[in-house]
Amino acid sequence: MKVIFEGNLKFSFPLSYSAIKYDESIIYKKKMNKISYTRAVDIIYILDNNVDLIEIKDYRVPSTLPSKKKWGDSELISYPDQIAWKVRDTLSALVVGKITESQELLQFTNLLFKENSCKIRFIFFFEDFTRSKLHHYKSRISQYFQALQQKLKPMGIKVFAFDRNTKLPQFEWNVESLPFRQSS
Repeated sequence: MKVIFEGNLKFSFPLSYSAIKYDESIIYKKKMNKISYTRAVDIIYILDNNVDLIEIKDYRVPSTLPSKKKWGDSELISYPDQIAWKVRDTLSALVVGKITESQELLQFTNLLFKENSCKIRFIFFFEDFTRSKLHHYKSRISQYFQALQQKLKPMGIKVFAFDRNTKLPQFEWNVESLPFRQSS
């Protein structure tokens, strides 16, 4: 079992498949992050013919609440665009990983660039809203989901959004909430 911790969440992936905490990987930190404003999804996971890009949000932590952000000197960038950039930049890193023969990304690039096509899935995973005071964000999540579908569908990427209690059965990994501790 491969275990990855992200905030107060513990993700467990079957041993026979591969998962990496991409936003903490060497290729992201030492190569991709040298370009200003480069973004990264939290986890890359392969399963059979699928490459899953997983972005995790825990809105119980105030600093993670969705907001528009400045990009350089330009206008404010919408939250769905910020997330879509993470997908785009992560896919770019997989191309760089293939070109540079990165051992860290070898399993992912072998699947992504093999002759038979694979499917790319983007999973937007949220901490359980039913336990938080952030019920009003559920409607925003629906809006973000629809916006992400519109942005990523032309790239052939299927979008999923769910929390720990509504996890879809087609994913073979598990998530467990750890005791919540807000940093001071």
